[in-house]
Amino acid sequence: MDRSLQSATRMGWICLVISVLNYAILWPLMRVGAVTAPALWFGAWRMTTGFAALFIVLAAIGQLRWPRWQDAPAIISVGVFMLGIYLCLCMLGLQYVGAGRATLLGYTTTLWVTPIAIFVLGERLDRMKAAGLALGMVGLVILFNPLDFDWSDRNVVIGNALLLVCAICWAIAMIQLRVHKWNLTPLQLVPWQLICAIIVTNGAAFIFDGDRGMTWTTEMLGLITIAGPVCTGLGIWAVNVASRNLSPITASIGYLAAPVLAMLIGIVALGEPVSVNLIAGMATIIAGIVLVILSGRAARA
Repeated sequence: MDRSLQSATRMGWICLVISVLNYAILWPLMRVGAVTAPALWFGAWRMTTGFAALFIVLAAIGQLRWPRWQDAPAIISVGVFMLGIYLCLCMLGLQYVGAGRATLLGYTTTLWVTPIAIFVLGERLDRMKAAGLALGMVGLVILFNPLDFDWSDRNVVIGNALLLVCAICWAIAMIQLRVHKWNLTPLQLVPWQLICAIIVTNGAAFIFDGDRGMTWTTEMLGLITIAGPVCTGLGIWAVNVASRNLSPITASIGYLAAPVLAMLIGIVALGEPVSVNLIAGMATIIAGIVLVILSGRAARA
């Protein structure tokens, strides 16, 4: 492997770690926002403040660039699917689903990315990566126990279904980013992706939340500040870079660490319950991630 490819791969892994930490913190924050404010307006304000902060930073460091037509697929796929539709659906789902389970369902992306990557992009699985994928899926099955559902509660069923659709939206964007012919850098694309997301989220908020305004307490200002300027811009940039420099299967398996960490945060900060299924599922997912990392190192050797 030449040095430039090694450098790109290393940056991909670094950004994968950043995005995992970022979203592990973000999901519990969104859960709090979804139950203490109009859910869609919370999401819209998150996108709007995230865009404003990143726009100012990029302008200050001289990295703000106008996109070209060849950038449109990456802008639309991330802005509309990975950010806009994804955020609207997850904010609605988070009203009925706890942060830990919601994060888990939102990150079942691997279930949808893997067959697309294999049959459409022609990617191949080595034995170690296949074993890691299998362990990750087993971990998801352990954690996502349908017997825990209250099937008689329509809101619970709809909430979980919405979060699964979120994962499909993320998978669509991940596959598109992998085949995209890049013009601007991932960081330079984020503001324009966020504009698409702002249009989608504000439109949905006007339609479904209407005149239910935000109550601007000190706590709410803090939530919006962390979820918007801090998590949104940084997180989407990291996802762009990771998706550009790592295979869809590798990246999507790596993202399985996010629900594990989000569940731990939910246990500590939100008082979500601990169970044998939770511990077994997290351990299995971590084992799968380790195998994927070892597979990547072996390929570079």
